[in-house]
Amino acid sequence: MYEHISKCVRKGRKVYNFSAFFFALLQTLQIYRNIFHMLFSVMKSLYFTAGQFARLHQLNKRTLHYYDDIGLFSPAYKGENGYRYYTYQQSAQLENILAMRQLNMSIEEISSYLKHPNPQDFLEISQNKIQAIDQQIQQLQVLKQVFEQRQQSLARCAQIHDSQIEVESFAAHHYLLTPMPVEDNPMRNMQQIMQHLQSAWEHSSYKAGCGSYISLEKALQGQFDVYDGVFTPVDPQDDDSLFLLRPAGQYLCGYSVGSWDKLPELYSSMISYAKEHRLALTGNCYEIGLNEFAISRPEEYVARISILIDPKQ
Repeated sequence: MYEHISKCVRKGRKVYNFSAFFFALLQTLQIYRNIFHMLFSVMKSLYFTAGQFARLHQLNKRTLHYYDDIGLFSPAYKGENGYRYYTYQQSAQLENILAMRQLNMSIEEISSYLKHPNPQDFLEISQNKIQAIDQQIQQLQVLKQVFEQRQQSLARCAQIHDSQIEVESFAAHHYLLTPMPVEDNPMRNMQQIMQHLQSAWEHSSYKAGCGSYISLEKALQGQFDVYDGVFTPVDPQDDDSLFLLRPAGQYLCGYSVGSWDKLPELYSSMISYAKEHRLALTGNCYEIGLNEFAISRPEEYVARISILIDPKQ
């Protein structure tokens, strides 16, 4: 057989022995195989200190101490000096515990599962945690939308000037309206506002502030200082019949920068603008701050008044 494998090709004085090369290669591979098994055997018997094992798994050493103290995860060996030592083989178990902690499983839940691990319990636990993660994702998506809306609001504030009036397109949105009769008792008004916000936040996925509204009839009569109540934009999570749907459409918008004292003049200018451009207005006049979450001086405050333009005109 070796006569078929071994071939000698003579070129001048050089001889290429393929059989010798083949067996040399086998010997080299065997050496590497022995080295690998030796390294693996060393790793199996290698002890890590608590600090080394913690760094390997990107943990604080105190976490390993705590897990040992409560009996959740103990070292493979404790020296006479009290030092904790861990083996490479324990890495999988620790990573499993860390993964369960990332799923917000409590120490009690993890400990109970590790005492009697089985597929059925794992599937039940993982399904519950997946549902919780989905809820967190939804909450984060809502929070992301809130920040994006605030970024857009600030970008809009940077573009406008005081007493600016223009027609804008708005999408449909739900409002919670709370009528508030005019009272001389400011504490009573504050209590009503707090109750209004609590009610709005109970039915919405985010906590928005509130604005004021005036009926169009009062605005046309020049009664700009007598508000009818407060409103809050909401994102209903259940029954949206409890809220007023502000319809999508064209809105006459006016902007005021600075003191609230200028708002009556802005209302008056908007009414004049509507008459001049033959715009039929309808519904309430909604007044809300656009940047109150990002300013420190009243002079920077930007308010917007919006009134629906009657689509039937």
